[in-house]
Amino acid sequence: DAIWQDVDLPHDYSIDQPYTKSGEAESGYLPGGTGWYRKSFTVSPQWKNKTISVDFGGVYMNATVWLNGHLLGTHPYGYTAFSFVLPEEHLKFDGENVLAVKVENRLPSSRWYSGSGIYRSVSLTVTDRVHVARHGVMVTTPDIQSGTGTVHIETQLQNDTAQAAQVSVRNTVYRKGNETAVATGTVSAATSIEGG
Repeated sequence: DAIWQDVDLPHDYSIDQPYTKSGEAESGYLPGGTGWYRKSFTVSPQWKNKTISVDFGGVYMNATVWLNGHLLGTHPYGYTAFSFVLPEEHLKFDGENVLAVKVENRLPSSRWYSGSGIYRSVSLTVTDRVHVARHGVMVTTPDIQSGTGTVHIETQLQNDTAQAAQVSVRNTVYRKGNETAVATGTVSAATSIEGG
């Protein structure tokens, strides 16, 4: 533990390393290599029976993520956001949890300086087991005229339970801070466990 350093995100571990004559211009003559991050955190007992996910804005690159020593998954691409659900069976609601992230930047990897590490924010998202899916709202304007138009909203639900559920969905459209339209409806959310 003595060799670990406290860092703030966003973070680039390449820039903390010495320049190398044998490096490449695209990486700023800085080595990539492997970096490790870890974060200790607690969760509220009130979050039991909720869906808890960790959301990464960007990690460059080849990220592997563990929760309390249990592999959550990998994300090889360095330029996209990604998330992992924190399984309740691996979470400690009465103590400290440790999230570990291994980052591998094997050079050459980019046409320009990318840096290495967790270069965007990381957050926890807590939702009910039946919730709006991540990036689950799509808004389009299929016919738009000068000053008027039609707004079409699609909402994708995610059901992380073993039972289908009847839920109410409400979409509200605001224009210049004022509520201009509301659409509500009751729909059946099939269980994600069954692949619905």
